[in-house]
Amino acid sequence: MAAGVTGLLLLLVSLPPFVPPSIRALLMAAFAPVCHQLPDRSFWIDGVQLAVCQRCYGIYTGLFLGSLLLPLLGAGAQWIYRRAPWC
Repeated sequence: MAAGVTGLLLLLVSLPPFVPPSIRALLMAAFAPVCHQLPDRSFWIDGVQLAVCQRCYGIYTGLFLGSLLLPLLGAGAQWIYRRAPWC
C-alpha cells in the first residue's frame, strides 16, 4: 500500500514534461503548497520544470525506495517496527 501511494506521488511530480499544458498547470498548482518550486533549484526535462524542486524530488524518491526496501529486510525490519510503533 505504501509503495503504491509513494509511487503515485513520484509519478505525479515527474509528469509535467509529458502532459499537455493544462494538466501541467494543474500539477504545478497541486504541489505548490508543499514545495517552493524555484526554477533554479528544480530538475527540467526538455525545457519543462518538474512539479517539485530537487530536494523534494529526493524526498519523494527516498520515500518510494524505502517503502520498497523495508519489506525486503525480513527479520531486520522487526527492529525498526519495534522502535516505530505507528508502522
